[in-house]
Amino acid sequence: MALRFTCTKEHLDRALRYSTKALAKQSLLPIIQNVIISTENNILACAATNLDMGVRIEISGKIEEVGSVVIPPQLLNSFIASLDNGAQVTVSQVSDTDIAVESGSSRAVIKGYNPVDFPPIPQKENIYGEVTVQSDVFRSVLSRVMISVAKTEARPELTGVNIVFTDNTMRVAATDGFRLSESVAPIEAAAIQKDIDSIIVPASAIAEILYILSDSATKMIMMHISDGQIFFEVDGVTIVSRLISGTYPDYQQIIPQETATHIIVSRAECERVLRLADAFANNTTSDMKVTINPDESTCVISAMSQDRGENVTTLQVEAHGEVQEIYLNTRYVLDGISRCGSEKVRIAFSGAASPVVITPVAKSDDDERFLYLVMPIRK
Repeated sequence: MALRFTCTKEHLDRALRYSTKALAKQSLLPIIQNVIISTENNILACAATNLDMGVRIEISGKIEEVGSVVIPPQLLNSFIASLDNGAQVTVSQVSDTDIAVESGSSRAVIKGYNPVDFPPIPQKENIYGEVTVQSDVFRSVLSRVMISVAKTEARPELTGVNIVFTDNTMRVAATDGFRLSESVAPIEAAAIQKDIDSIIVPASAIAEILYILSDSATKMIMMHISDGQIFFEVDGVTIVSRLISGTYPDYQQIIPQETATHIIVSRAECERVLRLADAFANNTTSDMKVTINPDESTCVISAMSQDRGENVTTLQVEAHGEVQEIYLNTRYVLDGISRCGSEKVRIAFSGAASPVVITPVAKSDDDERFLYLVMPIRK
């Protein structure tokens, strides 16, 4: 049978945008740098995989013939980009590898690959965990921690996000060894059948689902967990990703249990001062000196470099505890402050060699909790 279907430009564009995020950038298998479009089982779908992650999107349209084709998405994107909004697009298979694309007076033939060579997208099997989360909650907690994911493969477990489920909460965390983000939020429902409540999801899969959620009006996201894999389902899109094997570090033990000094400061004002300090800081280390004087209710932030100059700014803050002097990375601190989202933030110090803990000063009815930890710079 030869594939043939008709759909709108917008529906096909959406499918291609989502699926191309999963394409392999470099691979010994050229076929996985393409997408597969199928009309089987009365469902029109577009899918892609890089063997670590797969994306499958169901498309609204009229199916006339069933079949499947594998094609380079760039050429199909170029064709539909030339069309007016709302245009109808008809795709028909003209050989085992080629398709014809038609809309109005425009027609193109795109050469592709034989679909029998395309690796299958994993299906849900042996599911032992199912979790339902409000999409806005999921987007909020994951967006907050992604900044702390490690960028290098030296420790593979740190290139993902650690998710721990309980009966009614989801705790997500990420760390690169220099800073740590942790966010806790309620979940709608959880059914974990095995004695495994902690998983590590690759950052690439989290980034893909956050991209889709930013473009979707859906209210819920479903997660299905099996041995070595996780499936996300949202608004007709399924993302399947391998889970990172290994054990996530017990980061709870590095969070200071006692605080010598803490300040409460306006988030917006603190961001402004940190951006200014970053402009003067050493481009390699981005370090700044932070001096807290509770008696004067001040926080003095200074940064300097030989080629840029020096900047000193004094913030009026609510301060409690001892005098503190500590060196921190301006960009790391700014990342944490900006993700608090609250009008004011609390910054806690336990000494020049201890981590600094940043938390939002949240409303009492706020169900989400966020913690950001920054390691000091040794001087």
